[in-house]
Parts: sequence; C-alpha cells; structure tokens
Amino acid sequence: MNKNQINKLYDIHQPLFTQYGPKAGIERSDEEIRGDIIQAFESSPQLDPREIIVEVKNGVVTLSGIVNSEKELLVAKNYALSTPGVVDVHSELQTRQSD
Repeated sequence: MNKNQINKLYDIHQPLFTQYGPKAGIERSDEEIRGDIIQAFESSPQLDPREIIVEVKNGVVTLSGIVNSEKELLVAKNYALSTPGVVDVHSELQTRQSD
C-alpha cells in the first residue's frame, strides 16, 4: 500500500475538530446563545452569577453587573467567549469593592 492509499483509507487530511458559530455556517439565535451562557454561569463553581446581566445582539454579548473578584470577571468573559455562536464579548462588569 502506498502513502496515497493509506491517506485515503484513514482520511488523515480531514480536520479532527470543526468550528462552531457563524464562520462554520452554523447560525444560532441570540436567545440560544444567551441561554447557554446563563446555564454555564449557573453551573460554574467559580462564579456567582446572581448579579450578572447577559445581553446578546447579533452574536455580540454584553456582560454587565457586579462580580465578586477579578477572577470571576475573567471566568465570566471566558465562558461567554467559548460559547458557540458568539462573535464578540463586551464586558461592562464591575468588581465588588471590599469594605
């Protein structure tokens, strides 16, 4: 068996992973995206989502409200960015001031 036959047999030139979102031709509604982000926030042990507001328009996410720390701010933004269908994330989150 030559190299071309092996490549064809195992189809090694196909990507192992595919992309999600608009670039991959998968369109998701803003409501679906928002729901996924909220679900991710609520299931995260690293984040208290009670004071986070999530808005989505044309795949662009805006996060606003208050989080307890810089770490929570970064976690929230990363969850939003990793959600399929998200084009961009604007963070207007503020960190709670310590007394």
